[in-house]
Amino acid sequence: MDTFIFKLLIGFLLVTFSIILPLVLVYSIRRKKSSPKMKWIIISILSILQLWFFYSIYTAFYPQDSFYFEEYETVVRKTVPKSAEIISKSASYPDIHGNYCSVSLMKLSDQDYGNLYRHIYQNKEFENPELVISETLTEILNLTTAKNIVWRQRKKTGEDWNHYFIGFLKDRKSIIIYYIND
Repeated sequence: MDTFIFKLLIGFLLVTFSIILPLVLVYSIRRKKSSPKMKWIIISILSILQLWFFYSIYTAFYPQDSFYFEEYETVVRKTVPKSAEIISKSASYPDIHGNYCSVSLMKLSDQDYGNLYRHIYQNKEFENPELVISETLTEILNLTTAKNIVWRQRKKTGEDWNHYFIGFLKDRKSIIIYYIND
């Protein structure tokens, strides 16, 4: 609940700032004596910048699917299968140091699930994990789902602060990609 209030407050401040600043600039432009064509060009540029700013804010709070597919490649070190479909996703907003968590629940074809499962269990980089529970993870999981997951963790030598987890659900179609950038 606290992160929701934080996101709401930050969003409100950014929206307020991004609306007030262009309005002040438009007002100051209108007061100066310049050609109408130049005024419209400046207003158009400000509008485009404002739209870009809103889009940047939106994607910072609600990343697109491509972000979660990149996280898949970071955790698994393989390209995302074509059958991968994101069912549910969640990511925390990066803190002042750039630390964040991301979780995605993906559905794969039976063949891709089997290939990935074999790859992970044959890869010596992956081992039984000491799962780190975060608020981001609990947004995706519920208690009944949590019992039906087999977790593996990729250990990266020299990087104790990053955690790479993959969970295989017992339905043999769904996986969870859980990445903590700490």
